[in-house]
Amino acid sequence: MNDETAKALKHLRLRGLLDHWDEVLALARKQGFSHVRLLEYVLEQEWQIKIENARRLRMRRARIPDPCVMETYPFDRQPKLDKKRMLSLYDAFDFLPNKQNIIWMGPTGCGKTGLATSFLTQAIHRGFTGRFILFPELVAELYRALADHSEQKVIRRFVAYDCLLILLLAGILFLLFPAALATGPSPRCRTATISILTTMARRAVPNPT
Repeated sequence: MNDETAKALKHLRLRGLLDHWDEVLALARKQGFSHVRLLEYVLEQEWQIKIENARRLRMRRARIPDPCVMETYPFDRQPKLDKKRMLSLYDAFDFLPNKQNIIWMGPTGCGKTGLATSFLTQAIHRGFTGRFILFPELVAELYRALADHSEQKVIRRFVAYDCLLILLLAGILFLLFPAALATGPSPRCRTATISILTTMARRAVPNPT
């Protein structure tokens, strides 16, 4: 490869071809690729690279502290969890296309966050955008936005995600949307729909005396 070709590939952002130029040509000679087949092969490889790079970028922007996938979820540690029902919900993947929200409830340490992040990770792998955030951080960001009158910008940013995973504390779940809508979002914010994945610790209620 000469310098001009390398410069052109860098400008066109064809990193796969730039990094594997000799291997691609060797494969083309070995397989007897026609010119058309060689172009198709190069375009296919570059397309796959761009898809993977986009997926990695979505994962970084999601800010998931400890990504989890359903294939490695420790169901054996949660014998009370209906594994068949959970896998059916996971495999169907209709909660996001149908704009349905999911709430996980249970005591601390029962695996709520692991399940929720596996659903969010699945959505990102399928090409959707998402974000993991703690509820106190979300509230703090909204309050800071109120101080400098940038709440519309903040709300639009969160509404732009296809899926939000909000880690909650008990009793805080229903404060989210009233707090956001009270700032008077634009019509675009009101009509936009996203899927909310939330986890909430369930506290034991004492028996009345």
